[in-house]
Amino acid sequence: MCDQNALGIAIFAAELSISAAMVLLAVAINQGKSILTAFQSMSTSDTIAVLIGAAAVSLGIAAAVASGCKSGPCSSQAGDVENALIGTTVALAAATVLVLVSAHIPGAVNVAGPLTLIILLGAAGGFAYLGVLLAALATCFVVAAITLSTWLVLATGIAFFTAGLIAIVAIYGIVLTIQTAIEEASG
Repeated sequence: MCDQNALGIAIFAAELSISAAMVLLAVAINQGKSILTAFQSMSTSDTIAVLIGAAAVSLGIAAAVASGCKSGPCSSQAGDVENALIGTTVALAAATVLVLVSAHIPGAVNVAGPLTLIILLGAAGGFAYLGVLLAALATCFVVAAITLSTWLVLATGIAFFTAGLIAIVAIYGIVLTIQTAIEEASG
């Protein structure tokens, strides 16, 4: 049985959590003028990691729920959604670890910080792809005369906003880090 409400709620919860993490990360990058100094505040870094980790857990739950949708008339689309959820969950889990490594292991931020931004760009792509696949799943449900859940529709629409927000923050972090490095090098 496909529980569209549970699927939509789990994805929506992940979208809210990662959006909050991105707002905090953007503020930390702005205050630090670079990803290399953004994780100096342990409490902010830990909060960012917890929020990204919560998003990963929510997407993992959504993947488990999506697996229950593979037995109905939209099994192909549900399988695609499940795969996208798993891929995006892995990216967010990696980002969580990288934030913690950047904040808690001295000197590791030089590698883990920029790698966090790169992984987040991948997660942004994952959310955009998830939005497309959720729209395909919703379309299949409509064609199969299955009533759509409001939560699933909401999660579908917000997926694109979430993808954009993650991409903007990651690109902002990359650009500001490069700009700061150039300014420091030129004296």
